[in-house]
Amino acid sequence: MEMNVARAVVALLAAAAVASGPVLAKDVAITKGDIAAGRNKASECAACHGAAGASPNAEWPNLAGQKYAYLVQQLQAFKDGTRKNPVMTPIARQLSHEDVSDLAAYFSGLKGPPPVRSAQLTKRSIEHGSRISSQCTACHGLTGMSPTSARAAAWPNLAGQKYAYLVQQLRVFKEGGRKSSLMSPMAQRLSPEDARDLAAYFSVQTPVAPEASNAVGPAAGKPIPHPPIIPSPEFVKPRPRASASYWAQFWPAGKARPVIEEKCTLCHDPQRIVAFARPKAQWHGVVEAMRRRGSPVTQEEIPAIVDYLAKYFGPDSPPNREAQRLGERHVAQRACKRSEWPKGSSDFRRDWQGHYNIWVSDMMGGSIDIVDPVTFKIVSQIKCVSSPDRVEFSPDGNTAYVPDRVEHDITVIDTRTGAIRAKIPLIARPNTSVLSRDGKKLYSGIWPLDGEEDRRGYVQVIDTAGLKVVKTIQVQGGIHDPWMSPDGKELLVMSPEGRFMDLFDTRDDHLIWTCCHKAEIGTMNMEAGPDGSTWRIFFSYAGYPGIVVISAKTGRELQRVPYPVPTSGPYKGLAPASGNGKDLGFHGGEISPDGKTYWVMQGSWVREFALPSLKFLREIHLALDDQAGLAYRPLIEGSWLTISPDGKRVYAIRPGRDLLSVIDVDTMKEVAEVPTGEYPLHISIWPRGTP
Repeated sequence: MEMNVARAVVALLAAAAVASGPVLAKDVAITKGDIAAGRNKASECAACHGAAGASPNAEWPNLAGQKYAYLVQQLQAFKDGTRKNPVMTPIARQLSHEDVSDLAAYFSGLKGPPPVRSAQLTKRSIEHGSRISSQCTACHGLTGMSPTSARAAAWPNLAGQKYAYLVQQLRVFKEGGRKSSLMSPMAQRLSPEDARDLAAYFSVQTPVAPEASNAVGPAAGKPIPHPPIIPSPEFVKPRPRASASYWAQFWPAGKARPVIEEKCTLCHDPQRIVAFARPKAQWHGVVEAMRRRGSPVTQEEIPAIVDYLAKYFGPDSPPNREAQRLGERHVAQRACKRSEWPKGSSDFRRDWQGHYNIWVSDMMGGSIDIVDPVTFKIVSQIKCVSSPDRVEFSPDGNTAYVPDRVEHDITVIDTRTGAIRAKIPLIARPNTSVLSRDGKKLYSGIWPLDGEEDRRGYVQVIDTAGLKVVKTIQVQGGIHDPWMSPDGKELLVMSPEGRFMDLFDTRDDHLIWTCCHKAEIGTMNMEAGPDGSTWRIFFSYAGYPGIVVISAKTGRELQRVPYPVPTSGPYKGLAPASGNGKDLGFHGGEISPDGKTYWVMQGSWVREFALPSLKFLREIHLALDDQAGLAYRPLIEGSWLTISPDGKRVYAIRPGRDLLSVIDVDTMKEVAEVPTGEYPLHISIWPRGTP
């Protein structure tokens, strides 16, 4: 038993990214202890930690519901002296490995206690802690429930933990009493006030069950039930989702590689990190932005990381030998030269059978896949768009406008031939764009990657006749999504990092109101009232599992619509969650063409609500497979949806799986999966564009 537990401890340390090369660490079978034996042994722990794992003392931690691996790791650290405490150290040294395993099994199996709010906490402190908590979410979850992946096995849950204990431990990390390559730099950058406010926020969160997609399902790589997979091998060759180690083999040896492996892959799929060749200045902006968002990268590590990335993944870097050897084209992709732009052909639309089709933006693939709704096959593909975001179409459907997150421009495409007509330079990185209803102006949301996206952003206005920027509107944070009102009279823009939405009058682009500062925002939709003017706005807040509704006239909140907790099936009793660190209420929503229902996508869940009542109607949980029909759990789950013009199908794009899921509205069943290019983040309906 002692040898098994010792092996488990070593494996858990690796999975927790304490050892080098964490993205190469393999999932391990963890041998858990005996719960009954742990219950008997826990009597000695009750004085400080409570008989049921809820501590009676503000400075001693709750253990109930804490992760098994974390408890094992910390008891082992007290035992071997790598973590010191005058009370715990002598107790831990008396424990055998079997005792450690049994105690961890017992306490981890208990339900986490409800939070006990410290009398010294203020509303201001909790709200400020919420605003700055995004730097903690990759490891600890938005509300303090850390991920359930093997790598995160020893990352502790913080929800409901004692306020004083959290403050104390952040101080110990900052002063060097506890050492961690992840936590130490995070704690060192916190002011005393920030540390107190983060502790306040997490201490009042309620421990909940793990996210459904993480809690249910077979091991990765095993065949699972799924709808028919409809391949288009002439455009995309389906393959099992590549592992982290597959992408890591394309990273040359270098001083900064271990740091990138350990810290950058907390949030990013390894392929996303090195998908594109970027100039050094752009790499510096990217790394600074990630640090501001909460990456545990230290200021001292930034030059080495930037130098490494610019050396091996810059525009003048030598070809990647491993990528060449394996024929992998999605590493260090370079922007096309003008001479390489698609010239187009008269038969570009030859295989388009439907009266509409679905344009899939392959953000890491440098292409746009065009899917036919009759055959569910890719019938055309447009290349030389390095990192495409959501496509917009002119009112006649003959022109497509595509924001490019790497080239920092708008690519203009003739949809009759597939030719690229122009690339319109922008001030910085664009996210999505939206057309005015008459098609004369394109509004592009700009999210600068320079570490200041929580304070500065832009909306650039493009004249579609002259194909040039004619106005730049500065706002108080990087803009993720702009949205046009149904009647075209208002423009709504949203900033996740800035935590606001602004509504502008499109006649002269003046600001009407600003709102919604309580949390990061996922995305939004605008609903027309009986008179055709905008009535309500639906959007999502990070951390709230539901729909937030505000008045389009005032920006004031009207109601919140929570998602139901399943009462049957494999997800029974599991609270709705998105499956990523932001825990957005939804990222992708749309009102049906007849205006009678509202659809949202949260992780692998797609839900339908009645309008105008917003009464919950139905939901479907999409298959958790990859292009080969094998079980897979990505870092980011779910992204966007759109509805066919006839309202008969819902299309849900799934970037972490490289799949487009097709849902039949009548039966509420997933009827097909379409393999796409790398990381398909957005989809649009041609020729409609944004509804």
